[in-house]
Amino acid sequence: MPGFLPDGGRALASAALVRFGRAALWSVAVIAVTGLARAAGELSSPAQLVTTGYGNSLVLKTALLAPALVLARRNRRLVTRLATGWNPSVRPLRVAARTVEGELAIAAGIVVVAAILVAQVPGRI
Repeated sequence: MPGFLPDGGRALASAALVRFGRAALWSVAVIAVTGLARAAGELSSPAQLVTTGYGNSLVLKTALLAPALVLARRNRRLVTRLATGWNPSVRPLRVAARTVEGELAIAAGIVVVAAILVAQVPGRI
């Protein structure tokens, strides 16, 4: 798709997206580990994941993470292909745009559940 990026723009954009993707992956890993540690500290037993509102919110938040990661992986593959010089037609770009929109919608859902979670009483109390 000539004309969309100036000379060298593809390489610069690809490098930026790859670096961002790497940082995002590590950020999600750190958030997941700290979330598990926080859940272990807030719940007195694993049964509270299904018997309390707080536990249900934790399960929902975690369940939303899986499809977000699947979509993120799909987007990462697209970025990798673009970095290697692939010139897609309009259809793959539209699919990619919908994938990004879906990932953002799921991320917004995670934020909403997190906002609800902070207003709930943890299981240990």
